[in-house]
Order: sequence, then C-alpha cells, then structure tokens
Amino acid sequence: MASSAPVKILIGYHKPARLFKSNILVPVQGGRACCREITKDGALDESDIAWLANNTLGDDTGDNWSAYNRYINELTVVYWAWKNYAALGDPNYIGFMQYGKHLILNPYMEIPRRKWSAVGEAYCYAPQEYAAGGNLSEKCVLEAIKGWDILCTEKGDVKAVGASCCAEQLNRVSEGRGRELLALAGRAVRERWPRFVPYMKELEENSQMYLSNLFIMRRELFFGYCEFIFDVLRDVLNGMDLSGCDAVQKRAPAFLGEFLTSVFLRSCEKEYRMKACKTAVLSEPAPEELLTDVVLLGRLKRSWWKYRLLTHITWGKVQKNCRRRKHLLAQRIERAEAYFNRS
Repeated sequence: MASSAPVKILIGYHKPARLFKSNILVPVQGGRACCREITKDGALDESDIAWLANNTLGDDTGDNWSAYNRYINELTVVYWAWKNYAALGDPNYIGFMQYGKHLILNPYMEIPRRKWSAVGEAYCYAPQEYAAGGNLSEKCVLEAIKGWDILCTEKGDVKAVGASCCAEQLNRVSEGRGRELLALAGRAVRERWPRFVPYMKELEENSQMYLSNLFIMRRELFFGYCEFIFDVLRDVLNGMDLSGCDAVQKRAPAFLGEFLTSVFLRSCEKEYRMKACKTAVLSEPAPEELLTDVVLLGRLKRSWWKYRLLTHITWGKVQKNCRRRKHLLAQRIERAEAYFNRS
C-alpha cells in the first residue's frame, strides 16, 4: 500500500460497523485467520465475513498473529502493522483505534455528558453527530500530532468501579487469572526488560492506567512498544493453558495487553512529549437518554438560537464551529421532540 501521508491510523474491526477509511485511516480486520470461530459477540455469518473481506485489509498476511485474535483481540492488528510496516508506506507516525472507539483529536468537538464508563474520560457519541465533527479528518489528525511524540488516552481510575488497584482490576476482568498473568509477565519483564520493572510494579499497586490500547506514536516508539509487549505476551501465551476456556475466558491475555500498554506509556512520561486525549465511543443512545446532555427541550432551543446569532456576528473558524453546533442542536431538537411526541 503506497503512502503519501506521514501518519497512518489503523482502525480495527472484528464485525461490520461504520467504515472509517481515507488516505490516513486504514481499516483492518482483526482475526481474519480465525473469523469463523465464536467470539464474545457470537459468530459471524457469511454476509458479515463478506463485508469485512470487501472493506478491510486482513491481519493474516505476511508475518502475523492473526490466529491468536481470540486471546489478544485487537493486538493482532497492532502486531500485523509492526511486522508489515512497509505495506503501510513506512509512515513517520502510526496509530491504532477501534471501529467504535477513537481518540478525540478535534479541539472543537463538543464533549457530551453521557459517559461510556465510570473509569476514564470516554464519552458516548451518536454516530451521525460524531461524523459531523470531522474528528479523524486528515486536517485534524495532522494538526493533532504536531509537536508530540505520543498521543494516547487520558488515564482512568479503577477505583471508580470498586477496585483498589490495577492488579485487582486485571484479576476481575480476566475472571480470576490476574495473578497467573502477572506472574508470567513479571518473569519475562525481570529477565529481559528490567527497565520496565519499576513501572510494572507501580502500575500493579496504583489505581490509574491508560485504557483501551488507543494511541498514535512516532515510528521508533511504536517499534519499541511492540518489541516489549509482544515479547512478553509470547511468554504468557506459551505459559497459560486456555484450551478449556470459553470465548470470554480466552481473552485474559488481551486484558494483560492493555496493562502492558499502560506500563510502556508510563515509561515514556518523563522522556517524551505525550498528549492525553479524551475518548469518543460511538454508541446510539436509548430513547430515554436523548436528553441527558441538556435535560430540558427548552434549553436545547435556547442554545440553538444562541448559535444561530453567533453565526451572523462571527467569522472564520469560530463561525464555522458555531454553524456546526447549530446543526447538531437542530438534530437533537428533532429527536427530542419525536421522543416527547411518541404515542
């Protein structure tokens, strides 16, 4: 794949969803080599498999870990990018996001009140409203990376869901396999990656971590990140017996992968220029949630009139942003009125 862009962002897919594709955005199917195996979301039918084949690249070409997707999830896409970097055009920056979860790069994006989770700064956007914000446009991406070595999520605090530390949270989400995961990973880190030992210990005892494996990094940092996490994950996959596990339990190493991503990012905090971004999660609101951003329909309409006025008395980027806000408010008003007028 030839590249004229200094940055490529892989968008990971494991099922059909809204397609994000451009000169910068590269949709890649995770686990194409095992796409007919049951996942936590069930099985893909033939039309799903055809959609993915027609709209995304596969992570099963060249040197790949595609067959391990049920164990490490989206990280098979990251591994494929690392080992097949020339196929992406050898960009200066490389990023990874998921089909429904993106870093918020556009400084003009309105942040909704509806949060995706109590842990971290992740917010739910209706897909249509999100698309109107142009968050992953080439212009926004290129502006966002200027002057930074790494863009990643803001840290989330697992105390918000009742865990005292990240080690306890890892044990919860991996259904009791946390100690085994940390023992195998800890041995590999001590033997071959001693510089990461203090960051791993700190993360185990601390309650804050980077979430979701979302990032954009300079090429050399990305290569260092991959060398670290996949070397450790290889030991973990070889050392765990997951043969009798169901589709959910098999994902234990994937949760460790998120933990290791946070270890790597912590190690970069003092040496590199890092920008923490809020996260956009594409999620259609339930009807009763349509007004969570602005409780009353009257407040919506007053805001619409304010931005209508501002479009007439401002100019340049401010005027453009006001027009966009007015348009989004009009959409919310329409949905809210439909909700109030339902039979």
